[in-house]
This record gives sequence, C-alpha cells and structure tokens, in this order.
Amino acid sequence: MSSNGASAPQLVGLDHVALNCRDVATSVAFYERAFGFVVLYRWPSGTTMVGNGNIRIGLFSRPDAKPLPTVPGETLPDGRP
Repeated sequence: MSSNGASAPQLVGLDHVALNCRDVATSVAFYERAFGFVVLYRWPSGTTMVGNGNIRIGLFSRPDAKPLPTVPGETLPDGRP
C-alpha cells in the first residue's frame, strides 16, 4: 500500500530505461551481482543492454557523468559519501 492508503500497482516488467554511467563494465557487474541480470546486447559504441525476464536497462557510457546525491549516511560503491 502507498502512503495515502491506495494500493500500489505491481511492477511486472520494464522495457526499457536508459542510464548514463561513468563505467559500463562496473555498472554491468553491479546489475549482474545485485539483480542477477545478464548482458542481452552490446553495441559497438559500448552501450550495453542488461536485463532479466521482462526488465531491461540500457547502460550508456558517459565518463563525465556525475553521481546523484546520496542519502545521509550512505556511501557510493567506491566508499565516497
């Protein structure tokens, strides 16, 4: 249930969302480890589609991508706050 008391819809698939990442290989490893995703396709540009079942995520190489602000007390995978 959502905070307003209404039932939240169940997510059964997502085709697809695109994410910019500084290092595609590191991001692929994260999605493999965290969600059991596999590489579905890799384009010559390095853009990589990962997924599992009905969920697909396109990972685009953007070496200058800035991380989003973190939740207080959390750290990024490399240990930075």
